[in-house]
Amino acid sequence: MRPSHARRRDRLIACGALLAARALAQNTIVANPEFDAGVGISDWFVAKSLQISSWSLDDADDCAGSGSYSALALEQSESASLAIAVPNDCLDVQPDAQLFLQVTYRSAMPLYLYLFLYPSASCQGARFTEDVLTAHPASAVWTTVESVTTLPVGDPVASVRFVAVSQDDLGSSFSTSFDRPYLGLSERIFGDDFDAGSTCRWSATSPPP
Repeated sequence: MRPSHARRRDRLIACGALLAARALAQNTIVANPEFDAGVGISDWFVAKSLQISSWSLDDADDCAGSGSYSALALEQSESASLAIAVPNDCLDVQPDAQLFLQVTYRSAMPLYLYLFLYPSASCQGARFTEDVLTAHPASAVWTTVESVTTLPVGDPVASVRFVAVSQDDLGSSFSTSFDRPYLGLSERIFGDDFDAGSTCRWSATSPPP
């Protein structure tokens, strides 16, 4: 191998390692954002009294070996029906932190993005809920939405957890699917953290244009 080719190869390897490290640091905030097979929804809270939660093969990008979080909201006679996605993962923050949220969804009902705010690190202590960050209409197709917010300096917030909720005020049963969630202190680089070893979002032949 000629020296110039060797140097180029070494630089590409170093660049790839750096990007992978940065992406890993981002995506540990929401574990298994692709809902890969073999991992499923094990890293997510399941609200059994409100919905039936399951892992689905239906992937937002039709990616083999990957899926989505499926929630069937149960009919409620005296309150709104809800389909909720809440990750176990927690992000420690500074009071003035800027946060980036993103999720891909498909739902018969509107979607709302919230933050759970905690006074202690690691999401410990009694939480208090931020107002709705963004509201999005019902969508029959996969739709990616995002929100950027800055925490107020005066609030005693030490950690956060994000929540995605679809809601029907009439209490009917409906289905919602969630995929590719992200919560971070910077914009998302890419979403695939290789939880199940899938490389379907990567080109094996050439770089993108």
